[in-house]
Amino acid sequence: MMRGISSLSPSRTTSNSSTTQTSSPTRNSRELRTSSRKPAATRDEDAIALYNKWKITKDRPITYTPANSSPEPWNTKAAHAFVLAVELHNRDFERYALSQFVQNCGFMPFGPWTYIEKTTELYSAVRLFSNHWVAWNLKISDGHAKEYEGLAAANLVDQVPREVRDPRIYDLEHWYELCGHRFHTGCQHDPIMRQERMLAAANKRAKAPLPEVGGDEEQRMQQETAAPTEPRSPV
Repeated sequence: MMRGISSLSPSRTTSNSSTTQTSSPTRNSRELRTSSRKPAATRDEDAIALYNKWKITKDRPITYTPANSSPEPWNTKAAHAFVLAVELHNRDFERYALSQFVQNCGFMPFGPWTYIEKTTELYSAVRLFSNHWVAWNLKISDGHAKEYEGLAAANLVDQVPREVRDPRIYDLEHWYELCGHRFHTGCQHDPIMRQERMLAAANKRAKAPLPEVGGDEEQRMQQETAAPTEPRSPV
C-alpha cells in the first residue's frame, strides 16, 4: 500500500499515568524536518492531503482556462502545496501545484501573496508568477488594487509595460526559465506571440509566387532555348 506523508508530522507526546514518553519520529519524518527551512507548510493539513491524493493520481499540470476554478482546497492552498513540493524535492508535484495556483489565483483577491513572499525563494517559479500577477494587476488598475498594498511585488509596477500579457496565459515553463524574470512579451512561451508568428508565416507563404507547372513551364523553357531571330534588312 502506498503511504502518504501524514506520518511525517512532528513527533507526538503521549502520557501514561505518571510518565510522559515522546514517540520516536520515523526516518522520513526526521529527514523532512531537518531539511525544511519552512516548517509551517509541512504542518498544513490541506497541503499534505493534496500531496497524498496526487501521489495516487499522478495528475499532470493543468492548462489555464479562463473563468474556471478548481475545487477546494486547491483554490486556497495551491501555494502551500507548492512550498511543500519544494521541501520534498518533488518537481512533478511542484509543477502541478504551480499550475493549480495559476488557474485559481484570480479567485484569491486576498490570497496568499504575503505568504509567498515570506516562504518562497526569490526566484522560485511561484514567486516569479506571483510578482508578475501583483504588478500586472496594479498596472492595469492604475494602482487601485488595494489588496496588493504593502507587498514587495508592488514596487515592480513601474517595470511593467502597458502591453504586457496576463501572466496566466504563459506556458508553465516560462516561470522556470530566464524569460520569466522579465516583464515583456515575445518569448516562445507566449501563446499569442506564437499565433501571430504562425499567421505571419502563413501570409508570407500565400503571397509567394506559385511555381510554374505544366504548359506554362514548357513554354517558358522553349522561349529560353529558342535561337534569336535575325533582324530583317531594310528594303
